[in-house]
Amino acid sequence: GPGGGLFEEPLYPYMLLSFDCNRIEVAEGGYHIPKGKLFAEVKHARGSKSGHVLSDGKLSFKVTKTYKADLVGLSEATIGEPTMCGRLQADCIEVA
Repeated sequence: GPGGGLFEEPLYPYMLLSFDCNRIEVAEGGYHIPKGKLFAEVKHARGSKSGHVLSDGKLSFKVTKTYKADLVGLSEATIGEPTMCGRLQADCIEVA
């Protein structure tokens, strides 16, 4: 279509997803994924026999930091810096 899409030309190399999540405890010692958005970037390819394929990807969350945007201190900018926190595997299942 004129607007394109994930499975239309030009083929996008990845698909972006976001999930709302609660705080996730990852390991002892306080390492955790904070409550908020969890982002996934999943690879997207086209195989000659398999058609369109979504495969492995990266999971990340953003930690926002506030910076002074001018010398006088009147303006601030909040920047979300991604922090990788895991991997994602996408497998096709057949529904009977």
